[in-house]
Amino acid sequence: MVAGRSDSILVLESTIEHGVSVEDAGYYLNLSDGPVVLARRPALTLDMYRAIRNRMLAVLGEQYDWKQEVEEAISRFPFLHSLPVRPTTNEEYCSGYQWYGSLAVPQFALQHPETCSPTPEDNWTDPSVVPVCALMGG
Repeated sequence: MVAGRSDSILVLESTIEHGVSVEDAGYYLNLSDGPVVLARRPALTLDMYRAIRNRMLAVLGEQYDWKQEVEEAISRFPFLHSLPVRPTTNEEYCSGYQWYGSLAVPQFALQHPETCSPTPEDNWTDPSVVPVCALMGG
């Protein structure tokens, strides 16, 4: 989720280090080895975007539950598939945070795998997501 002004673009994010926070988009341009791709969901109205933004802002400051993420990652290996993944209240990291926000507009919620948190690929292959441009870092 991105919010913009004429002099900066702020990005809502969820990371291991900072939990749910706001970061300047320039951070990603300097961090990335390749281009950063901006995307949009043309089917959404401005009011729908506002509902998504508000849902995402409601959890600002929550800490990321890294133990649950590790359990989910381990459970994806066939020989470890039987290990349980415990439920958690601080669920969403990275792509899962985008999915969490999209639930504010149920008819346009991003696709979500049944057994684990969504990956960037899950979000990018959602039919409602359209790439707009690539920003070159460096």
